[in-house]
Amino acid sequence: MSIRSWVLRQLHETGYTAESVGAHGVRVQRHVAGSITKHGILEIPRPPRPDAVAYCADPDEPGPVTVTTVQEAISELPQMRMIIVMRRLIDPEVFEYAMALGVRVDTFGGFMGALEKCDDISQYVHREESYFRKRVLVTNVISSIARQGHTAWRLERIGDLSTLTVATHDRYELTDDGFAGVLERYPSLKLDALVITNPIARGFGNRVVKTARLADVRLYTMNDFVEVLGYP
Repeated sequence: MSIRSWVLRQLHETGYTAESVGAHGVRVQRHVAGSITKHGILEIPRPPRPDAVAYCADPDEPGPVTVTTVQEAISELPQMRMIIVMRRLIDPEVFEYAMALGVRVDTFGGFMGALEKCDDISQYVHREESYFRKRVLVTNVISSIARQGHTAWRLERIGDLSTLTVATHDRYELTDDGFAGVLERYPSLKLDALVITNPIARGFGNRVVKTARLADVRLYTMNDFVEVLGYP
């Protein structure tokens, strides 16, 4: 089964009306929401959202998703606003390049979130990303944030402070396997730190700390990371 066939099946099982478009695309119709009764008050139904078109990147293609992949996707489907990527590496520069062209690169879960929340699916932002951006920007030492992966970021800092490349992880507990999985997801990035965004996280086990030290990657909870951002 191709990735597009799988995506279509999941959409149909979820209740969406979806069809194939082009060689790799899907088009999803989003109907008018029904009237909602809340606290005994009848709310006016919202207007229908526009159809959403996405490109399904083939996970069996050799090599990572590249800028060329984005260009080919736009050439095939100029109307598409998201590239769905599963089980395939992505070159770090792809995310910002696609964003500049009005295209979001995300997982199937991100696509489903965008269908529910956004008129323009390219504007979808996962809650972990929104939370991370809000927490680091409030420090006033970050001049820009560039997305480098599904959950990886390049943070430009003000003044003479060095640029940082970090990944985020939303589980409250980080295992050795979880840490290794992050490194495997971003083989072309030299990570300075891995930040746990889950507010329940309180620290790290000795084993994963030792593994991270050998990989020269610092580990932080979100609160601790925010506190050190202003230091060299």
